[in-house]
Amino acid sequence: MTVAVYIPSEGVIAYDSRLTQGTLIVSDDIEKLLDFGDIKLIAACDMGDERRIAESFIDESAHYNEDFQSFVVDRDNDVYLFERGEKSNKSMRLDFPCAIGAGAPFATVGIKLGMTAVQCVELAIQNNTECGGRIRTISL
Repeated sequence: MTVAVYIPSEGVIAYDSRLTQGTLIVSDDIEKLLDFGDIKLIAACDMGDERRIAESFIDESAHYNEDFQSFVVDRDNDVYLFERGEKSNKSMRLDFPCAIGAGAPFATVGIKLGMTAVQCVELAIQNNTECGGRIRTISL
């Protein structure tokens, strides 16, 4: 899975680089920030589904039926939480700190304690086996 943290006051999204398959760590050096021209996407989803997620953000009539969460950065550097699933179907512009992915519960504790985005990802990596590898950032 993943962990990604956006803290608007920092103007930073931090995220991990671990790729897992079940209980197997496939890689600790995966680039999860994907550029689709008008938008950039960091998704907590199965690898390979990112293009369909990006398409469903751009075109609401495009259907993607799997559960996922993602941060979408538009060309104006506005950040959106975009999620779909059985209980949620929303896209909202973020002006508050937010964490997504398997490590989100740990990262959210870091947010509440006033940690930076990178520190929040570090906290998630220390406490969730689905998170790990290099910590990457995007400055907005």
